[in-house]
Amino acid sequence: MPVTQESAAARLPPSLLELSHRLSHRLRFAAFAFVVVLASIAALGYVLWRIPGAGTSTFAALLVLLCAAGALVCLAVHSVRSCLYRPLARVASWAAEIRQGNLSARIGDGDELGGPVDDINRAADWLEALALDKERELENQKSDSERKSRSLQLLYDVATGINNATEVEQLTARFMYTLADVVGARAASLRLRDAEGSARAIADFNLEGALLTAEQFAGGHPRLFDIDADIDMDDVRAHMQRLGETVPAELAAFRLMVVPLQYLERVKGVYLLFIERGRLDDSAELRELLVSIGRQLGLAVEKARLDYEAHLLPRMQERAMLANELHDSLAQTLASLRFQVRVLDDTLHGTDDAAVWTELERIESSLEEANTELRELIRHFRAPVHRRGLIPAISAAVSRFRKESRINTFFQNRWDEIDVPDEWEVHVVRIVQEALANIRKHSRADNVRVLLNRDGPAYRVLIEDDGEGFAGDNGTDLLDDHFGLSIMRERAAVIGAELKVESEAGEGTRVVLRFEHDAATSCGLTQADGIQ
Repeated sequence: MPVTQESAAARLPPSLLELSHRLSHRLRFAAFAFVVVLASIAALGYVLWRIPGAGTSTFAALLVLLCAAGALVCLAVHSVRSCLYRPLARVASWAAEIRQGNLSARIGDGDELGGPVDDINRAADWLEALALDKERELENQKSDSERKSRSLQLLYDVATGINNATEVEQLTARFMYTLADVVGARAASLRLRDAEGSARAIADFNLEGALLTAEQFAGGHPRLFDIDADIDMDDVRAHMQRLGETVPAELAAFRLMVVPLQYLERVKGVYLLFIERGRLDDSAELRELLVSIGRQLGLAVEKARLDYEAHLLPRMQERAMLANELHDSLAQTLASLRFQVRVLDDTLHGTDDAAVWTELERIESSLEEANTELRELIRHFRAPVHRRGLIPAISAAVSRFRKESRINTFFQNRWDEIDVPDEWEVHVVRIVQEALANIRKHSRADNVRVLLNRDGPAYRVLIEDDGEGFAGDNGTDLLDDHFGLSIMRERAAVIGAELKVESEAGEGTRVVLRFEHDAATSCGLTQADGIQ
C-alpha cells in the first residue's frame, strides 16, 4: 500500500527526542557525580593536609583517596563512552549510510539505547517505503509520458501522411501495420466502404485458417459500418451460426477489435484487429487514441473522394457543355433537315418540280450549315455566334426560323446596342434558338413574335406563339420530359438570368428570358475572365 502523508505522520516515532533526553540525563548525572566525588576527595585531602602532625598514615589515606578519585574518573569516562559516545557513533554511522542512499541501513541491537532503537529502525522502514513508493510513482509517470509521446508521434505521423499521401488506400494500409503493432495484434485487415456500401477488402496480414474465416464473416457483418455498432468476436461467431457455418474452436482464444475510419457521422472503413485474449489491456486511453486515429484516416478517405469528384467535375461540365452545344446547334440543324425531308416527300408526291428543286436547295443549304457547325464544334467546342454582336445574332436566328418553318414571324427590337461577354451571347442566342425550335416541332402555330425589350439595366427577350400550347404549371411537366427546355434553364442560370415558360392548352406558349446588364458589369466580367 502506498505511503501517504497521513500514514507517514502517524508512523513518525518520538524516540529520537526520548533518546536525546535519556542521553542528556545520563551525561548530567555522570558529570554531577564526578564533580561531587572529586570535590569530596579534594576537601578530605585538604583537611588531612591541614591536620598538624599528620604522618605517614595521613598521606596513605590521601593516596587512597587519590586512587579512588582516579578510579572514579575512569568509571566516569567508561560511563560516558558507553552511554553517550558509542550510541551516538552508531546513530551517526546509520545516518551516514542513509545519506549515501542505503535506505536499508538499520541500527543494530544494543542495551545502550533500549527502546528508541526499534523506533529509529521503524522510522528507517518508513523512509525506505516512502522512497520506494516515490520511485514506483516516477516509473509510472515515466511510462505514461513515454506512452503519450508515442501516441502524439503516431498522431503526427497520421496527420503528415494525410497531407502527403497521393493514394488513400496505400496510406490506410500503411497505418494498418502501425495499429497492429500498437495493440500487439496477431492478424489484421483493412476494409473500405465502396459506393454501394459494401466492405471492400484493401489489405491484410497474417490472416490464415480460423482467423481468415472470421475476417471474411466480419467483413460481411450487416452492422459493420453502423456508427453505433461495437462488433466483437462474439458477434462474428453469432453471425456465422445464423448463416449455418461451423465456428472454429480456435476463435475462442482471440478477441476482435474494430477501429472505424469515421468522418462526421459516417463510417468510411474499418480496421479489423485480431488479438490474443489477455494480451492487451484495453484502457480508455488506448481506445481514445485508436478512435482519434480512425477519425483522422476517415477524414483522409473523405478528402480523397472529394478530390476525385473535384477532378471529375470539370470533365462532367465539359461534357455537359458539349452536349448542350450539340443539342442547340447540330441537333437543331438535323431536326430541320428531317422536317425539310418530310416536306420534300410531300412535294414529291405532289409532282411539283419547281417546289422539289426548292426543297432540295434548302436541304443542301442545311447540310452545308450542319457541316460548318460540326467543324466549329470540333475546333472550339462552341457553335459560331454572329460576329457583329448579340442583336444581329438573334435577328439571324429569327430569319433562319422564318425561312425554314414558313411561319409568320415578327421580330421587334427595342434594345440599344448591347455589348455582353461572348459567353452571354452564346447562352442568350441558344435559348432563343431552342424556343423557336420547340415552336417549329410542337406548336403548330401560325404566328410567332420575338420581342427584345428593356427596362433600365433589365433586358427581356419575349418569344410567344399562337399554337396549341400544353398543360402544366409554368411548363414544369414539359421541362421534365424534354432536354431542350432543361438546357434552357441551365443556360439561364449560368448568366444569372430568369427564365419563365407559360402555356395553356389551346392558348399558345410564352417564353420570357430576363437578365440585367450594364457597362460596369460588362467590364467586371471581362476583367475577371482575363484574370482567370
